[in-house]
Amino acid sequence: MSHNLCNSFRELALHIWYTITLSRDISFQLKEETFTDGNLFMLKLRHPDEIYVEAFNKIEEGANGADWEWWINDRGGRWLGLRVQAKIINLKEDEFAHLHYQGKNSIPQSEKLIMQAEANKLFPCIPVYCLYLTTDISDITIYPDPLAASLHGCSILSAFQVKGFRATKEKRLEYLWPFLKPWHSLICHNPGQSIIDHLDRFARSYLMQDKQTETPLWINNPPPYVYSLIEGGTIKQSDNQKPLDLAGVVVIRTQPE
Repeated sequence: MSHNLCNSFRELALHIWYTITLSRDISFQLKEETFTDGNLFMLKLRHPDEIYVEAFNKIEEGANGADWEWWINDRGGRWLGLRVQAKIINLKEDEFAHLHYQGKNSIPQSEKLIMQAEANKLFPCIPVYCLYLTTDISDITIYPDPLAASLHGCSILSAFQVKGFRATKEKRLEYLWPFLKPWHSLICHNPGQSIIDHLDRFARSYLMQDKQTETPLWINNPPPYVYSLIEGGTIKQSDNQKPLDLAGVVVIRTQPE
């Protein structure tokens, strides 16, 4: 049976919330790669005509190998790119310990994520964090209701927002919570509203933090390796198509309205 893409995003977020809750109960700290792989596996399994994925091995990855590119297509010829960095909550501290990571002799990770996302003017991406989490903080879980809280198991946080937090190095979930959006916010939209209108409004008001940019968010053609993935099921090794500074590429081709 075919699963609705919006429902799949919701179900996977709930699964992550309760899985991390169980990991807290047995004092077992999971890693973000566990949920990234699991999410992409289930999305591809449930939606073979909408989801295309290629993950690169560690040898193929470059300095920014933790980043993923997501390309969302409305089936009408327009594309929106996201550059995604995943983080998982530290169960002991209820915080994202590496949210403000900065390597030796390197710029802060949030700054690097933004720079990499905007580096290619032909194929610009929006930089975002994907946060895997759960919490037992009572004032969070009871508002507005437990189910709504649990849908934040997989959340989106603007990289520009993280950059703004850097001065205080704030990383506690209790502080970050008001700035999070459930990741299904990317895909789920109101009846009668096109995915273009929904994502454009969501991206400009939240992901871009009302950042003024002359570069259009939607483009008519994605990078060549996106077409290779769709048409051939893999990204070609030739013609320098494979983006070596990524952990992988995800393509989401939404169904026609």
